[in-house]
Amino acid sequence: GMADTQAAREADAQLAAPLLIAPGKALKPLFPAGDLDRGLVVAAALAAASTPLDARAIAASFRQGARVEAAVARILAAMARLAQIHTSDGLRFALRRAA
Repeated sequence: GMADTQAAREADAQLAAPLLIAPGKALKPLFPAGDLDRGLVVAAALAAASTPLDARAIAASFRQGARVEAAVARILAAMARLAQIHTSDGLRFALRRAA
């Protein structure tokens, strides 16, 4: 009916509307709130990296950026204490990889 046609036109208009997103912010995920999820995303960041990363670099990959740097640093320190990751300088970290 007439209502269905109007709804379809509105849906098409929404699809055609340009996305208004700040450059650089669109594709960055949110840093999670829960400790377990935070540990998982930090481990994932290290797993995806080809070189050791510091807390600043990992934090910068999330929308909150510098606001989560201290939390990332705490997670890195905990993971290093548990020997899940290693560091040669105390600043940059990498996952332990099987030989």
